[in-house]
Amino acid sequence: MTTAPEPDGALILEPDVRVPVQGRLTLATEVLRPRADGKYPAVLARTQYGKSIFDVYASAFIDPIALAAAGIVVVAQDCRGTGRSEGVFRQFHDEAADGADTIAWIAEQPWSDGRVTMVGGSYLATTQSLAATASPPALKGIVPSWGGSDFYDSFAYRGGALELGFTLRWAMEAARADARRRTARGEDVSEEFATLTAAVEDIWTTYAQVPLNAMPRDVSLMRNYGEWLEHPDRDEYWQAISPRDRYENFRVPTMQIGGWFDVRLAGNLENHIGLTERAGTEYARENQRLVVGPWGHNPERSAVSEANGDLHFGYYGGSPGAGDVGGRALAFLKSVLAEESVAGPRVRIFVMGANVWRDENEWPLARAVNTPYYLHAGGELSTEAPAEALPSTFRYDPADPVPTVSGNTLLRDGGRYHGPRDRRPIHDRPDVLVFRTEPLEHDVEVTGPVTVTLHVSTSALDTDFTAALLDIHPDGKAVGMTDGILRLRYREGTDHQVLATPGEVYRIEIDLVATSNVFKAGHRIGVDVSSSNLPRFDRNPNNGGVIAEATEADFVVADQTVFHDETRPSFITLPIVPN
Repeated sequence: MTTAPEPDGALILEPDVRVPVQGRLTLATEVLRPRADGKYPAVLARTQYGKSIFDVYASAFIDPIALAAAGIVVVAQDCRGTGRSEGVFRQFHDEAADGADTIAWIAEQPWSDGRVTMVGGSYLATTQSLAATASPPALKGIVPSWGGSDFYDSFAYRGGALELGFTLRWAMEAARADARRRTARGEDVSEEFATLTAAVEDIWTTYAQVPLNAMPRDVSLMRNYGEWLEHPDRDEYWQAISPRDRYENFRVPTMQIGGWFDVRLAGNLENHIGLTERAGTEYARENQRLVVGPWGHNPERSAVSEANGDLHFGYYGGSPGAGDVGGRALAFLKSVLAEESVAGPRVRIFVMGANVWRDENEWPLARAVNTPYYLHAGGELSTEAPAEALPSTFRYDPADPVPTVSGNTLLRDGGRYHGPRDRRPIHDRPDVLVFRTEPLEHDVEVTGPVTVTLHVSTSALDTDFTAALLDIHPDGKAVGMTDGILRLRYREGTDHQVLATPGEVYRIEIDLVATSNVFKAGHRIGVDVSSSNLPRFDRNPNNGGVIAEATEADFVVADQTVFHDETRPSFITLPIVPN
């Protein structure tokens, strides 16, 4: 392979190159490259948010000018149907083919040495993973930040429940951008744009509206969101675009970047595990890397992350910039472009509570011991198995759902309701059960996947159960560290529905994804259990019908029972790291 010449620092910016894809469309592309003649490697970012190189690469924590001056061509592209690109935008569905075609185009350019990498966060991470599923020969490595592994259950749904707070707002913003494009082309979409704008400006009212399918039914620009609602199961629609189902097609190293409070955390972790085991080459499997910090979704490079919430992690944890994520990503890119082994640890995590970065050999940690903490009558939580006891009960009324106060969500709320927040405002509600340990005698580190196993029954044909892990401080502050949900009709898997038999006892497992936190001596470990979390998740009307079509007239109050006795224990499983 030809070695690139030393660039002289002079650069050329080509602001609107037209790249052909699928033999019939062109995508608007911006290229920043050394002026000196020669052949150079390239890095590509594909976005739905506008192809400005300087904005796109700032979100990837990389300086594009320094990159180009060092002899790497920098490319940014508007996805199909966004920005100045042709076509119709369908989130996810065209990104594998369009990404592969763009990578092939880059490799054929006179300034290219045939080596391409990709970077970017959020949807830009999605475009990387989907392109990698097409196994383009020129692709050498990707750095997906805050990405997904499966666009059913690490994007649109979680435990069978709709990620309402994230998906609805994101879909409305994409629809408004589409409306602006259509207006520029001379189409009259003013009525739909006004409807969308009013909905965004009064977002909390919009979140509470039912039926859920009213917005895509009345606003044609919300067609993508409408499709997600039409496919509440993980069916062929979702399987066709799942990176998780195609890990064997990944033939490149990846560096997954995630946050403990990010809505996409589960996807980053699953990608790292799955690609380490199943990527298509030994080189790819051996060079998977993972970085997880105490952040929310796509945080700013230099500012303290909103996802710090009610906790403070210090300078080195507050932002990806302080954690040198950009420097690590750049070193990773240079290694994979040279087709060398990636130096450094496989895994780098921020351990909250201790507030330190730590390198690890694997994820999950082999030395962590999965330890059950049992729920007991009266609100006790301990490692002691329960004896015979009466169950705990509550009523869940869909007309009065538990509000979101913390968690791995993306709510445009000024950071008030997501991340590590104090959950005490909901603990006085009769529909929230709270369990807690005695004050800890010594520090307890929990690092790894977290699950809650419940024995439950309900009076309804269908309902939800939620759970959250709490770090309860000596002053009583009950900080939510991670949480999850299970829609009961999906207790046997999200690819099909099985309604409940009222009164029957079911053993269910709620995935709380993962965390890394030291519960300090004097703190308590806590768990709360309920049946709703609006607007992070859509509410279950409990009637067993099509949830997207349910109105207030369909709401059914459910009597919920949580068992915690010798034969029907309920517990949270915590991965305890030995001191």
